[in-house]
Amino acid sequence: MLFLIDTCFWLHIQHLFLEIKIDLRNVLTHFRWGYTEQIVEEYHNYHLQKFIPIEDGFHIPLSQHEIISFQKRYPFITEFDLPDQTLAFCAKRDGAILLSDDGGLLMEIKSWGLTGFRLPSFCIWLVQSGFVRKNTGAQMLRFWEKNGLYEKRDIKKWKTELQHIK
Repeated sequence: MLFLIDTCFWLHIQHLFLEIKIDLRNVLTHFRWGYTEQIVEEYHNYHLQKFIPIEDGFHIPLSQHEIISFQKRYPFITEFDLPDQTLAFCAKRDGAILLSDDGGLLMEIKSWGLTGFRLPSFCIWLVQSGFVRKNTGAQMLRFWEKNGLYEKRDIKKWKTELQHIK
């Protein structure tokens, strides 16, 4: 299982750490996650290079020819910025799971039959899988609800999912 993590997702992980001291970077060390050259450039543009443990990730090679071929085959993908395009390409090519809080990108990935998670859904999955404690999951949901970071109906759905975890 390979995860691809977009910049928005990392920013939200950083926000959790800075605001309520929940550090999901430790959890991500249990998984294989990858990045493209283009997404690393974007990480730098958002000053995430000191936060993201890039040494724990896996560099995914991608040629300019592959990107151009992908854009020709899926012209609508050019609506996304180049870093997101490379993540979409690698998800499609490598069957990777996309971790993104970009709703449009996630919808596109899912329309291809691929798997993608928003941060709260991923955290619920982490609780179900035993990587995160249930009360930590509840703490994150309360934080997101209090700060209006996700829609109330989504928070309610995630709370229900969390309550059903034994």
